Amino acid sequence: MGNFHSRRHRSMVVLAILLGLLVGGAGFEGAAHGSSSVTTTVAPRTATTTTPTTTPTTTPTTATTTTRTTTTVPKPRPAPTLTRGDTGPSVLALQRRLTSLGYWLGPPDGTFGDSTQQAVYALQKAASIRRDGVVGPAT
Repeated sequence: MGNFHSRRHRSMVVLAILLGLLVGGAGFEGAAHGSSSVTTTVAPRTATTTTPTTTPTTTPTTATTTTRTTTTVPKPRPAPTLTRGDTGPSVLALQRRLTSLGYWLGPPDGTFGDSTQQAVYALQKAASIRRDGVVGPAT
């Protein structure tokens, strides 16, 4: 029985059992001594693997700059202000509008003179606007 316990013999028995299990057998019959049957169960060995550790490296980073963009909405242009002495297409349009509203000022000529100023005073009085003879946002 001393032979059975030798390391080499045990390894061969274990190998034979494993082969038998792989082929479909449940055990190994026929030991070296006698006709008695021996069934051996071998627990699987767990393998220990060693993973090499690495030293963390530092990756250079670049700075990110965030720029905030502010959009300025232009202020609405105030209505043009027309006063005595002004000339041009805006004055001509004003004179035509005053005439269409029934204010007499003579023939439209594109010059903001006495007649145009008197018509503006009359319009401001009728609209309960402060009378200043100037055509601005309120007029």
